[in-house]
Amino acid sequence: MSSNFLEINNATFAASTKNKVNNVSLTIKKEGEIVCLLGPSGIGKTTMLRTIAGLQNLQSGKIT
Repeated sequence: MSSNFLEINNATFAASTKNKVNNVSLTIKKEGEIVCLLGPSGIGKTTMLRTIAGLQNLQSGKIT
């Protein structure tokens, strides 16, 4: 069992076959920790957040 609040390991997020975010790993250690996703428009920030929230399916990898 992990003691981290959120772990993403080697995940691939996809809104479509053309728009993918590949091989993402992220660890948030404590609840309440402030994290910011930055990047240009269309890079996949919303796709990642929708997948973490369970609104989209994860293509590969693991979220715990």
